[in-house]
Amino acid sequence: MKSCINISFLLISFLIGQTFVQADDLQSSLRLLCSEKKLIRDKAAYQLAKQGGEEARKEFISLIERDAGDLKETAIIALGILEARNTDPQKRKISLDILYSQLKDKNWRIRQAASIALGIIGDERAITYLKKLSRDSFFLKEKDSYPVREAAKLALDKIEYLNKLKEIENLWKEGDKRIDKGNLKGSFSFFKQIIAQDKKNRFGFTDDAQFSLGYIYAREGRYKKAISIFNNLLKKYPDFEKTDKLLYCLTLCYLNLKEYKKGKEILLLLKRKFPDSEVTRNSQGLLERLEGLL
Repeated sequence: MKSCINISFLLISFLIGQTFVQADDLQSSLRLLCSEKKLIRDKAAYQLAKQGGEEARKEFISLIERDAGDLKETAIIALGILEARNTDPQKRKISLDILYSQLKDKNWRIRQAASIALGIIGDERAITYLKKLSRDSFFLKEKDSYPVREAAKLALDKIEYLNKLKEIENLWKEGDKRIDKGNLKGSFSFFKQIIAQDKKNRFGFTDDAQFSLGYIYAREGRYKKAISIFNNLLKKYPDFEKTDKLLYCLTLCYLNLKEYKKGKEILLLLKRKFPDSEVTRNSQGLLERLEGLL
């Protein structure tokens, strides 16, 4: 079961984003890649994948093409990690073609590794191939599992996630662009779509989209509607990164409704929770005026 250890180590490293090998330069990492100790080889492969570059790519491809024993699986996963950060479509295509060819390998470990690598990259063309592999017949008795199937299904989930993230990001860009141009009504539908498509905030845009809707309502003079959205946002996302701005907007909404006491309460809350915020400093004059009135 050594291959499972290889794959697990590389995936864990990829997910937590750590660099374990203390190598002075690229050549040191390449030398460590040939170490007799498997763990050192895996660590070197991960570092090379994160560093990127043409030498690392060539080395991984060479290991795959010459069928370099245990290192082949490691090289496949490492190539996937490297290409996930590559923006050169021509170079990425070369690597992808090599990875696709590994999906038909007779060795189940290689099929598993290639599935994982394609999932890391998030290439949409892999979907058809991965769906076939999600019915792969290899059964591992020791683990009572179908490892290739499991890897293919995880890869499909990752690609679906990345595609959805891209869609949400595009909606956000379109909405934000319209706000910047002063087209508040034109931006509204984009933020509504984000909220509808990501109710659980998996992609980290839903809270911002709700804040933007509240901002739009406030700019339109629909203060009660804005207050409702802001208060709901505070309750649902207590760790929202723009809470200081949200509290200030909420204050202005209450003041526009002549609810001065409530507005003062929110400003005091802002000062208490975010004493060092620029928003708090800029609102100090308003707070002093309210304290003079009430």
